[in-house]
Amino acid sequence: MFSGTTCPLTWIEDHAFHYIHNGDFWYYIRNGNSYEVVKHDANTGHHKIHPEGLSKSTIAYHYTTMAGKLLGRFSQSHNNALIDITVDNAMFSGATCPLTWIEDHAFHYIHNGDFWYYIRNGNSYEVVKHDANTCHHKIHPEEIVRVCTFNLRCGHADLRTSNKWERRRTILKNCLENMQPTIIGTQEGYPQQLNEILDDLNESSSCWSYVGEEITQWRTINAIFYRHDILSLISTNTFWFNEHPLTFGAAWGAIGSRGCTRAHFQHKLTDHPFIIYNLHLDYPSQNARHHSIPVLLSQINQSDNQIDNVIVIGDFNNWPEKIAGEIPVDELILLGQKASEIEQMKQAGFIDTYQHGEIPSFNGFQSTGYGPKIDFVWISSNSIYRVEGETKIDEFHDNHGFFPSDHFPVYADLVYIS
Repeated sequence: MFSGTTCPLTWIEDHAFHYIHNGDFWYYIRNGNSYEVVKHDANTGHHKIHPEGLSKSTIAYHYTTMAGKLLGRFSQSHNNALIDITVDNAMFSGATCPLTWIEDHAFHYIHNGDFWYYIRNGNSYEVVKHDANTCHHKIHPEEIVRVCTFNLRCGHADLRTSNKWERRRTILKNCLENMQPTIIGTQEGYPQQLNEILDDLNESSSCWSYVGEEITQWRTINAIFYRHDILSLISTNTFWFNEHPLTFGAAWGAIGSRGCTRAHFQHKLTDHPFIIYNLHLDYPSQNARHHSIPVLLSQINQSDNQIDNVIVIGDFNNWPEKIAGEIPVDELILLGQKASEIEQMKQAGFIDTYQHGEIPSFNGFQSTGYGPKIDFVWISSNSIYRVEGETKIDEFHDNHGFFPSDHFPVYADLVYIS
């Protein structure tokens, strides 16, 4: 059951509990007073029991062991942040090994009608009984808004290469299925490409929509895909980075028209509104990027007055003006962090939700990224949302090492601060 551990997993409920590994279903079956793991086989009499309220796609659950400790992680779908189980007295009856997670989510169970749950305590979780007098809070997966920014690499590029869109489409579909976002802000998407992504998202359940209009002369759209079963769209609009933001056109040396899609949502469960801005700044003109941020901030001030419920995502293209030869990645990262467009965002009160700036988000279809981190999920320093866990740069690829785009997607789990 648990390699290298001596503590048995003992339940008082006689149910099977299953998880997914490498595409196969594995599950626990009753064996006396303990469970053992069995790979699903149609020739056996074993049967997977799906807990009520959870579909098989939301119970992907993984266990490994290290140094005698149980290490568990939820699959990257935030839908796995909540699993109810009933156990006797403690999570592991008679166990001496601590329960340690690598994902920063709360995990709770029911005992004698009370909710108990694990909360972050350093690098481990401890079990705490829910008490309204404490500041601890159970995170239900439906309360988490997983916000992703994803430069798609335009569908008309790389037509004669192994990275053409026809091939990448399936990889991107699998990437998003694995990620399970609530909102996806894309850049460089063509109308046909975006419609194909929408079809793929809605293949199993029709719960996705997107907004956005053509921003560049190349017909690309900064689309905002969203789960309309979770979020209500209140309004949306587009503006451009030039002297007349409501008019299509380039400025300040940009090679083409650049713009931003704004969408105002309300969470159906919590009733909390938020506004998201999805942009794509120019490359290679640093001057154009420098002048674009004041336009963004002006539009935010005109439309929303305050920034505590504003989320800004997108590709900031914060590369150095000129890259002469091979500049070490560490140096590019520092230069990217000091770029005017990034400094202006910080001075305006925005915080990059990703706190590990040493990892580039541009990959050029390679396993190792190159350059500064140019893809961002920003919230304000006084945001009504906090980041649950850590913002991720997702290095998803297929079994042959091919990537869905020349950028890694970046995503953050945001939770309303009650």
